[in-house]
Amino acid sequence: MLPSESKKLHSKLSEIEQALHNQETTVRDASKAADVKEGEIAGIIAGIAPAIRHANKDVPTYEKAQRKKEYSLNKLELALQRRTVCAAWFTAIATLLAFGAAGIYAHIASEQLDQMITANHATRCATLVTAQSAAESAYHSREQERAWVEPWIPNANSFTVSNPGKTVGREVRVFVRTTVGESQFGPLTISPYTYFPAPFIFPVSIPPHQRLRGKITYVDVFGVSHWVKFCYSFGEKGQMSPCETGNEEDHNLENPPENTIPRECRQ
Repeated sequence: MLPSESKKLHSKLSEIEQALHNQETTVRDASKAADVKEGEIAGIIAGIAPAIRHANKDVPTYEKAQRKKEYSLNKLELALQRRTVCAAWFTAIATLLAFGAAGIYAHIASEQLDQMITANHATRCATLVTAQSAAESAYHSREQERAWVEPWIPNANSFTVSNPGKTVGREVRVFVRTTVGESQFGPLTISPYTYFPAPFIFPVSIPPHQRLRGKITYVDVFGVSHWVKFCYSFGEKGQMSPCETGNEEDHNLENPPENTIPRECRQ
């Protein structure tokens, strides 16, 4: 081997040894650093372990407190729910009672209203029936209360208009016709139970058995018009006697009262 090659080889070996030495140093430093780290980790773990044990020791207490808190909350919530339910039931019962009271009041008020309506209807019907009866009674009684104007001729020298009725006869007019002429007078008013002599006499020249015909018209106090037709025959001695025919009178009455009683009030 040449000296130059020997040097190169020796130089290479030196570099290799130096590299191994550096590597060994690096490994050793790394191992130390790892040991330090391991120690630190062990210290951290050693520091954490008491905390973990303490924490583990506090877990039951915490859980107990939490459970107690949850129990309290649940109990409070349950109490609130019960109160809510009770309030709801109370409101429902009060509402039902109010509806019941309102229904009872409405029923009583309805019965009272029906009774009032029935009483008012009965009173109204009684009033209408009484008024109708009074009107009909007055209507039928007026025939007895009205004037009755008629002639009264006892002889040829006396012609009288009488009113035997209970009330006055108004607008009395008298028309008379004989074989020798016609006469009339009026209007005049004749009081009840009185006689009114005619302002004329018949001539004595009227032969016997001749007839006197006439008509009287008048209005009674109720506003109803009436008439009387009469016929008399002259006798041989001047006496007057009614004819067999020709004596008539009206039966006029004012319009009867209308029946105003409703159908539901009629029996």
